[in-house]
Amino acid sequence: MLEMLRGKRMLFVGDALNRAQYVSLLCLLHRAMPEGSSSFETVDALSIFRAKAYDATIEFYWAPLLAESNADDGVEHQLNDRVIRGAPMDRHSRFWKGADVLVFNSYLWWMTGDKIQILGAPTTT
Repeated sequence: MLEMLRGKRMLFVGDALNRAQYVSLLCLLHRAMPEGSSSFETVDALSIFRAKAYDATIEFYWAPLLAESNADDGVEHQLNDRVIRGAPMDRHSRFWKGADVLVFNSYLWWMTGDKIQILGAPTTT
């Protein structure tokens, strides 16, 4: 896989489920690399693993609903009422522009019974 990612940028975007997949992949890849040939850093919602010998990065960006929302904080995101802003995805999408491989995931699949309010969306009467 590292050879396939040579010179490329792979980015996971989503919630804790996607972050777990990202961390699992890093654990597998890190074991196959010589010591000291990788680095890891986190800046706000973006985590970056660098495979130096392959000139590759594998990254994770926290955006659980893909669109801007009040659940965007990677630590403080356990909310009863989630709000999705009806704005363009520019706030998040600027992080995934230029990626060679994107892995998206959103946590809406397990949100049964929770209320989501969409700001700026048309209302029906």
